Amino acid sequence: MRAATALDGPAFLPLSGAAQTRTVVAFRVHEQLPWLVPIAGQRPQLILDAKIARIPNTQPWFRGMLNVRGNLVPVLDLAVWAGLPSSAQSVVTIDDGPLSLALLSLGPPKVLRAQLAPPAPVAVAPMADFLGACFDSDEGLLREFDPFPWLRASAVGIALAAPH
Repeated sequence: MRAATALDGPAFLPLSGAAQTRTVVAFRVHEQLPWLVPIAGQRPQLILDAKIARIPNTQPWFRGMLNVRGNLVPVLDLAVWAGLPSSAQSVVTIDDGPLSLALLSLGPPKVLRAQLAPPAPVAVAPMADFLGACFDSDEGLLREFDPFPWLRASAVGIALAAPH
């Protein structure tokens, strides 16, 4: 397993001009969900040749664990969590070190030019509580996403209920 390093750096580059245009690194977890932009300070990184170790008795959206440079990283499928079928083809980690996590993605992250936009409704309601600022780009709608509040809210349900 290798990490692609071309996207190392902040997820947001500084605002430019009065139009509030940013260069962002974004990724998509499902066609029905917006592109996700990690909050400032979090770095998305594509993982090549990911070998995910499945953990028994966990929710289907908890795909398992991944060893990234000696750190065990949980691998999560946001599409399945939101009640959508998984169509993931890539693994993207957020952050480095012991606080990182990995999300399944439709493909590698992209560098996009985005302009701040008014909030837009989210087609998949469970995600709405975890999305921040809204941006328009040539690729479509982008939403800021901090995975850690989502993980804190969802962590209680990772383990399946034991049969009685």
